[in-house]
Amino acid sequence: MQSKTVQDPLQHIVQQVQGLASQQKFQEARELIRGATKDANVPVLHRAHQLAMYVQDASGALEYLDKALEQMPDQPVLVADKLRVLVQLRRRKEALKLAKHAEKSIQAGPQFLHHIARIYQQLEQPKLALKLLTALAKEQPENIEVRYEQASQQFFLNKMSAAEKNFDWVIQATQGKVANAYHMRSALRKQTPNDNHVAELQTRLEKSEAGDAPIWFALAKELEDLGEYDKSFEALEKANELKRATVQYNEEAELTAIDQLINVAKEFDYSGKESKSKTTPIFVVGMPRTGTTLVERMLAAHSDVVSAGEFQDFPWLIATAINDIQAASGGKLSRDEALKQVDFEALGQRYLAQLKDVAGNAKYVVDKLPFNFLYIGFIKKALPHAKFINLQRDPLDACYAIYKTMFYQVYSFSYDQRELGHYFAKYQEVMALWHKLFKKDIFAVSYEDLVTKTEKQAKALIDYCGLAWEDGVLEFHKQDTASTTASSAQVRQPVYQSSVGKVQHVEKHLNTLREALSGK
Repeated sequence: MQSKTVQDPLQHIVQQVQGLASQQKFQEARELIRGATKDANVPVLHRAHQLAMYVQDASGALEYLDKALEQMPDQPVLVADKLRVLVQLRRRKEALKLAKHAEKSIQAGPQFLHHIARIYQQLEQPKLALKLLTALAKEQPENIEVRYEQASQQFFLNKMSAAEKNFDWVIQATQGKVANAYHMRSALRKQTPNDNHVAELQTRLEKSEAGDAPIWFALAKELEDLGEYDKSFEALEKANELKRATVQYNEEAELTAIDQLINVAKEFDYSGKESKSKTTPIFVVGMPRTGTTLVERMLAAHSDVVSAGEFQDFPWLIATAINDIQAASGGKLSRDEALKQVDFEALGQRYLAQLKDVAGNAKYVVDKLPFNFLYIGFIKKALPHAKFINLQRDPLDACYAIYKTMFYQVYSFSYDQRELGHYFAKYQEVMALWHKLFKKDIFAVSYEDLVTKTEKQAKALIDYCGLAWEDGVLEFHKQDTASTTASSAQVRQPVYQSSVGKVQHVEKHLNTLREALSGK
């Protein structure tokens, strides 16, 4: 909507807005923007939406866009911006409806359609995204971004052969410059002596270009598949060293924040009204790579259960509530003080409303966001009827599995043995507190028992959730639903035990991790 050669339609207030934002006076900044948009035209409203986003007012930004769309319905740039804001506000149902309308009704070319495909991806709609990306790939077979995203959605939908062909094409077309393509391709299947990419990866890494961490992770994975454990770990060390250098992580600040949460949790008032809802959320928590996705898929195989995947809304809702209370106090309240003023009943109702956008009217819905372990007490206050399942795994085995995984924009603690060990120990401390406070309300599941005594553990899980047993729970790997986690390939297989004790092959390399887990 705005060209660099065109004068900013709200230039007269931009510096004032920026100044107020720098002083954390967001409410004053929002009022200033609102006062400048009375009877405004489309360029002013569009600029107002940008300024509103700058001062963390997504709701205001949406209001300005809606007013602009009243004057110019179906204008592509306005629709694209509205979709972004709706996604940020977690208004998924509205975003999905608008995206479908835009795909069919707005003739704005392939770039606009690619934006719609990315919105589908953000809305965890890989089937819709893949359909659109496949059409775009036919029109633009040389478009590298389209082909890469097409391969990623094929991966999530278990179309592994097609995904591998697309990743191969991307690697060849870019002369190996898209490092993530190597990493994703290595995860599609278990590599074999007769069918692997080890030589190709090693040749590529001889170039030693910046940003090669994903390729080192791919090499480590493929060497481990071939039983070359020492060589695999050597590559893994390099992968994590390179990845850690790109990640901003302040261990002291992170662990201090969790300690503060523990102190608040110990004294918090968890009493509240019994909630009534047709939907029972089931929170599956734990560290990554401990079987959370396996449990999620088992539960979702039950006819009364739908999975919302790694549903990030509760942490967002509680953070938003705290920020709003602090803003209303003019910054006088600390986060801990603001937390005590949160209307948890209203928060719980809003969470259920947003969950409905994803899961419809399902009786039971799985929320598998591992980080929810930090919020169990607060979730329980907001949703007293919720169920909690905590996955536990041998710490060294679990941390090795985490250390082998390259995550995307999460788990910044995972790329250094000492930082990983310290964080895992802190997770155990948090969970020990929740188990002490809520005892039998949290169902603990051992990963080792889950994969060695699968039917017994599955029946115990189903019973804890208040569900009747169905044999289909054990056929979870036959589900046709998407999986967009780091375990996407593994959950397509029946339960296997090969990951139990796998750390034994590399224990001699993990002394730093072992020390960190013990508190050193």
